[in-house]
Amino acid sequence: MIYSFRLFVFTVLFWTISGGPTIAADDPLCPQINVFASADIQTLSKQVEGVAATGDARVLPVLKALAEGRLYYRKSDRLVVFADKDRRRLVLTDPLTDEELGTVKKRKV
Repeated sequence: MIYSFRLFVFTVLFWTISGGPTIAADDPLCPQINVFASADIQTLSKQVEGVAATGDARVLPVLKALAEGRLYYRKSDRLVVFADKDRRRLVLTDPLTDEELGTVKKRKV
């Protein structure tokens, strides 16, 4: 019983320190969203059409953020994120899970 409790506490602490489980990476929509990180202006419309054709309700906020200029990608891993200004920094949010990913300087995205 004590062993199970210790294992549970260790698992929770590990997830907390590591940033939690990565749900979005396993999501089939994730690769389609992350294509925006490498899309140039000529292929962007095809990418938008492809993502919109999925019919997934989570696509609407992504396309809205793209239109508003709030869709960025993190340079360290090319993960597409929502970026909202907070003084001189940007607050990054995962577009699929709505999980806050931290605050960075603009040059990091």
